Amino acid sequence: MIWASWEPPVTAITEPTRKEVTGWQIEALLGDKEALQAAKDTWNELAKTQPRLTDSTSTEEVEREAERSAYARARKAYQAGEISEEEHREARKAFYSLIRRTKRECWEGFLQGTSEGSLPDQKRCWTALRYTKLQTQSTTPALTDEASGEVIAAIFSEKEEVFRHRAFPQALNSNIELQLPEPGSAHKLVNEEAVKNALFSQGLEKAPGTDLLNFRAIRLLWNLDSERVVSLVKQCLRLGIHPRIWKIAKGVLLRKNGKTNYTLASAYRVISLLKCLGKVIEKLVAELITNFAEAQDLFHDGQFGGRRQRSAIDAVACLVEEIHQAWANRKLAAALFMDIKGAFDHVVLARLIEVLREASVDGDLILWVVSFLSNRRVTLVIDGHIGKEASISSGLPQGSPVSPILFVLYVHGLSRAIERSVLEIRCLSFVDDQGLITAASSVKEACRTLEKAAEVAIEWGVTNRVQFDRKKTEAVTYDQSNQVIFTI
Repeated sequence: MIWASWEPPVTAITEPTRKEVTGWQIEALLGDKEALQAAKDTWNELAKTQPRLTDSTSTEEVEREAERSAYARARKAYQAGEISEEEHREARKAFYSLIRRTKRECWEGFLQGTSEGSLPDQKRCWTALRYTKLQTQSTTPALTDEASGEVIAAIFSEKEEVFRHRAFPQALNSNIELQLPEPGSAHKLVNEEAVKNALFSQGLEKAPGTDLLNFRAIRLLWNLDSERVVSLVKQCLRLGIHPRIWKIAKGVLLRKNGKTNYTLASAYRVISLLKCLGKVIEKLVAELITNFAEAQDLFHDGQFGGRRQRSAIDAVACLVEEIHQAWANRKLAAALFMDIKGAFDHVVLARLIEVLREASVDGDLILWVVSFLSNRRVTLVIDGHIGKEASISSGLPQGSPVSPILFVLYVHGLSRAIERSVLEIRCLSFVDDQGLITAASSVKEACRTLEKAAEVAIEWGVTNRVQFDRKKTEAVTYDQSNQVIFTI
């Protein structure tokens, strides 16, 4: 966008005054009325050269509006063969040089105390010491095979291959043509209030994507020109597109808590750091789909994940109530806990679109989902090493505001299928964790009921391309002394 395409000054300022703001010192800018007004005036002049998007806007115009820098345009031109490799290299060099200089100026401003709202000298000294103190960085150990225990990945390139294959598996039947709906009317629901809620409901501490623009920067853009942001979001939905530049993610490797063996790839998850401006429309779409699903009663009553005002604590409270109800009827309670394997990573786009169409979700939203999940690319970062950019052909990105609701709808038929087939079962679930609860006169009776329910779940999974993780499956029974009888 034009706001991030301004050319850097020819000469760097060596002694910034208190009213001069460098880099992303946004809080200082907002606190300086003169500087903020100067920024608005500059913005208004630049905005005149690029009109806001309208309902006559084309897809290509939306793509150009979403691009944030000269480097983004240069990379696109290089991939299209329009510029030479040397020109592309120079654009990249200038882009990262600007980032390094901005970071340096920001650090120098902090040390000198020239930033608005700077810490007192003593506190600033200790804070700077903490920032510069060497810290031991965790290193991912050599990965081993779960069955044999043999080392399967020792160097970065081998680890990258293992984690990419695990987190972004190849889509099944990815060449099957999708049955797409006609455009709908959801884009007419996009207004200033809806977009503002989608933007300001997201935390400022969230990490930015590859463009390094955080939510503080996006909120500054909103203050400068909210109408431009609204028009961009609206035209994305009207045209059913998620711009290409927003579909390039940085995959960050995180250890799962409570694991005992971190030589296994299953002890890690990959979080996709997506561009914050793209997350605004992702959040808005999540709200629109959730509102529709709640109004149409698409959710199972026992689903507690990915929904408003339904937490894990609520799910546990319902489980406790089911147990107490069984005891009140002089029976024991039993539960079978099942975990959907891979969850977000194994969602099949064709099946997801089929589910959304069957639920009569608006055509604008479905077309946007197709674009959002198509032609995605990711760069894995492991122990500070950056891998090659690679394509993704399946799954929902972990870290996106819209992924939870899409997954909940993807599996929303599971609980109903089980309860229809096994009347003694009550289903409780939290996103990908499924709990099947029953009351019985004996352990043997409870086991038979849970076995029937498990068979229905597995059959439903085969039909709908969902698998369950056998290692995370547990059966538990409870007696009236509040003690667990046994677990399987």
